[in-house]
Amino acid sequence: MRAEQAFGLNHLVKISFERGDKFRFEQFPALLDGLIEKALEVGRLFYHVDWSICYDPDMDDGSVGQLDGLEGTADILDRIAQLRPKLVQDSVLPADFQDQLVLITEAILTIRNMAMLPDNSLYLADCPTLKDLLCIVLNLPRQEIVVEIKHFALDIAEQVTPNLILASDDPLYQTLLAQLLDSTDRGIILTALRAVGRISMNFSETNKLGGVPPGVLRNIMNWLLLNDDELMDACLDFLYQYTAVVSNVETLLSAVAVENLVSHLVRLLSHGAKRDALEIVIEPERKLVGGEHVVDIPRDLFERLLATEEPDRCYLPTPTRSWSR
Repeated sequence: MRAEQAFGLNHLVKISFERGDKFRFEQFPALLDGLIEKALEVGRLFYHVDWSICYDPDMDDGSVGQLDGLEGTADILDRIAQLRPKLVQDSVLPADFQDQLVLITEAILTIRNMAMLPDNSLYLADCPTLKDLLCIVLNLPRQEIVVEIKHFALDIAEQVTPNLILASDDPLYQTLLAQLLDSTDRGIILTALRAVGRISMNFSETNKLGGVPPGVLRNIMNWLLLNDDELMDACLDFLYQYTAVVSNVETLLSAVAVENLVSHLVRLLSHGAKRDALEIVIEPERKLVGGEHVVDIPRDLFERLLATEEPDRCYLPTPTRSWSR
């Protein structure tokens, strides 16, 4: 069974990477469900839980590991907080654990590769269990062995959030903000900023970015001091959208020092500017019109031409110089 999964997932990774412009979820209806179910197995590696998806509209609360496949699990973060973690060491991993983690990583990587296609990102936005999966992966323990799949999950979120409308109490929205509050990984911070800034970008309803913790705002102010153009652009884009809402401006002013904020923004007014020379034409160029009257040849030149025989008349002879010892 595991050998078949390894074979299938390995080829799915290759196909989604090499032929990602042709590989669509809608052509394979059960593919996304299978990949998500495989990716959810990451829970049993780090916690005493088996995540499962229930599609019964009349289901009760059930166990902690039972996810709502129709509407999404609204209390997924509370359920994750109740989990009992296992003792996992980065330096020493059993072979079975490592093999299982590789399969889970390939499943998430396949979703990530396919999410780069706009049609697939629209398809993923309509999948409630995908949001639960992203929350579960991004809330895994802080260990080196899960950094890779966290980056893949954030890449998926960056492609999906433009097609989502997330309220301030949405679990995925709170999870993305948590990455900006606690993480020190540049890649995670940069991708999370982009994912938050692109929420509902493809809809007329703008994202109000409510409920941003003051610690996130202070971190953004500190990141503006770094000599990192990509990170700086992402921070400025976030602040532009955040301050577009009047209530957010009051929160920002109470969370950071106003003097420092103004000095940073003034300094960044010329960020990315290029020096260019401006040419000003005081008076347009004028060209003299050629006259119709032909100027007469001087008398001495005219006589010299008449005295010269053809074909010597067409050129003037070069004067010669004699040398003597």
